[in-house]
This record gives sequence, structure tokens and C-alpha cells, in this order.
Amino acid sequence: MVYLKNSLTKPLFTNAWYLTSVNLMQAFVGFVFWGFATRLYQLEDLGIASATISAASLISGIANLGVGVGLIRFLPVSRSPRRLLNTAFTFSGITALLFTGVYIAGIRSWSPSLAVLSANWILILVFVLFTLAMTLEPTLQMAYTARRRAVYALAQTSIINISRLVLVGIFTKFRVVGLLLSISVSVIFAIILGLFFFLPKVEQNYWPRPEFFLLDFFEIIPFSLGNHIANILSKLPQLVMPLLVLELLGPASSGHAYIAWMIGMLLASPGLAIAHSAFAEGSNNSEQWADIFSKSVIFGLAIAIPITISVYWIAPWLLALFGNSYVKESTTLLRWLAATTPLTVISGIYFTKLRLKKEIGKLICFCGITSFCTIAISVGFLPATGIP
Repeated sequence: MVYLKNSLTKPLFTNAWYLTSVNLMQAFVGFVFWGFATRLYQLEDLGIASATISAASLISGIANLGVGVGLIRFLPVSRSPRRLLNTAFTFSGITALLFTGVYIAGIRSWSPSLAVLSANWILILVFVLFTLAMTLEPTLQMAYTARRRAVYALAQTSIINISRLVLVGIFTKFRVVGLLLSISVSVIFAIILGLFFFLPKVEQNYWPRPEFFLLDFFEIIPFSLGNHIANILSKLPQLVMPLLVLELLGPASSGHAYIAWMIGMLLASPGLAIAHSAFAEGSNNSEQWADIFSKSVIFGLAIAIPITISVYWIAPWLLALFGNSYVKESTTLLRWLAATTPLTVISGIYFTKLRLKKEIGKLICFCGITSFCTIAISVGFLPATGIP
């Protein structure tokens, strides 16, 4: 019992708990937020907004170029950590603006159903700011994780989620713009607090300012790019599927699928949290990586399996919180996602092991196979079977 208590108070587990709490906070407030949204906004608005959020997430995920993962690996051993942080944030901001501009310029080709964005300068501005914020926010969280101070990631997430709950009811008259504003304003506010208040507590004497040093850039970018390619491949299904559903089945099905995806991502959160924590621990204590990963697998599965079984059976009651149509249309999809959770835990921790050992070729290969199969099968069966 004493051994268990001592183990659970080590940074590997405390940071994993904080990172899991981040996901739980996002999920819990997400239930409430989208529950409000389904009642305050029209279903078509919800479908377009969810697809827009997915587009912003996809762009920010590409624009990040793996800088956050690079920070976890190299910040603990950097001789100029404050300069490295500013270089990472500056680079992420520049790439976010560039990729967003390219997406908006070709939006009629990438996603015709979202072409409304290009016809309204207010929507364009909101979309640009939202994408920029979505790019910087996870990089900031990775900086906390690299220093094994994930408590600040939880604080940042709490600010975002509490703020968007307040704002979702205020912006109802703006319809789609209102939904996007309620989230983007919340993220921007949290980033400002993070850069000027939280991060200086984690990194002594840190002060945010635009900086770009090539030595810092070339130190992390080769490793970051390889991980970034793998990360994009692993996230492609959850980012692309809402857009595919919108195009193939329409806004209503897109809204139904998005809620199931949101819950499904929550089920994978314990495994992803322990994987991130294990990566930070392995970067700080590389000689103990074998012990770190064996404990991570046991810990992740011990949490994920009971949750998975429970959610599989209570899926209809969870979806009833959003309305009867979600029970009818989303239950089967949610159950499929619940059934895959233990495998997601195992694969996430194994991918972390490959990152720490710098076996990036294997990582890219496995992530690519998984995503290609998921998207190809979905495109083939969506028109005939619907979102399940």
C-alpha cells in the first residue's frame, strides 16, 4: 500500500492525472457546452460550426509542425530554454497564419460547404484568430508538460472551458459566428494568461516576445517534423471525418457524428495522458524508460477498460443529454468507438516509446496504415450505412 501511494505521487502519475483532468474538464464542459448549443442554435448551425472547428483544428495541427513534441524532448536539456520557447511560439504563429491564408484562398476547393467563410470578413477574422489560438494553445500545454508542471495545463484548460460556457449563451443571436466566437475568445484569453502569468512560473525569468534563432530551430525541427507527420496521420480521421460527413451526408449527420466523436475522444484520454507524461519522464530520465513504459501500460489499461465497458452500456443515456435524435443516430457509432479504447491506450504508449527511441520511420508507418484504413473504409460505407 505504501509502495502504491509512493508510486502514484511520482511525476509520471501526477502529471498523468493532471493531463487526464484536462481531458475530463474538456469533456464535461463539452457535454454542457454542446448540450446548450443543441438547444440554443439550429442543427444546421451546429453542423457548419463543428465542421469549421474541425477545419481549424486540422490547419492548426498541420501548422504546428510538431513543435510541441520537440519541446518535450529538448526543453529539459536546452542551454537556452527561454529563447527556445520564444522561437517555438514565434514559428508556430507564423506557420499558423500562412496555412490559414492558404486554406481560405482555396476554400471553395477544399470544402465547398464552408465557402460562406470567404464571403464574410468577420467570419474570416474569427477563423484566422481561432486557428492561430488553436495552434499556440497546445504548444503552450506541451511547455508545461516538458517541465513536468501539467497543473498549469489544467488551469489553462479550466479558463478556456469556463469562459466558453459563459459566452455560448451570450452570442446566440450571431448563430454560427456566435458559436465560433464563444470558443475562440476563450482560447485567446487563456493563451494571454498562460504566456504572461503561468509560463513565467514554470520557466524562471521567462518573458514572451517574438524571437527566432536558427540554432534553436534546427535543434528541434528534424525530430519535430518526423513526429509531426506521424501526429497528423494519427489525427486525420478525427479531423477529416466531420468534413467528410458534412459533404457526404449533410449538416444534420455532421452534428450527430461530432457529438459521438467528442465522447469517443474522452474515452481515449487516459491513455493519451499517460503517454504524454511517460514521454516527458523518459526525456528527463532516459535510463529508466523501460520501467516507465511498463508502469504506463498497466496504469492506462486499469483506467480505460472499466470506463470503456461502462460507456458501452450507458451510451444511449449519455446521448440523451443532447436530444432524442442523438440517441437514435449516434449510439452505434459511440459503441464502436468505446470498443476500440483499450487498443488506443496500448498503441498510444507504444508510439511514445518509438518517439523516445527516435524510431520515427516505424511511427510514421503505423500511424499512416491506421488512418488510411479508417478513412478509406468510412468513405466507402458512409453513403450506404450512415455515420456508424
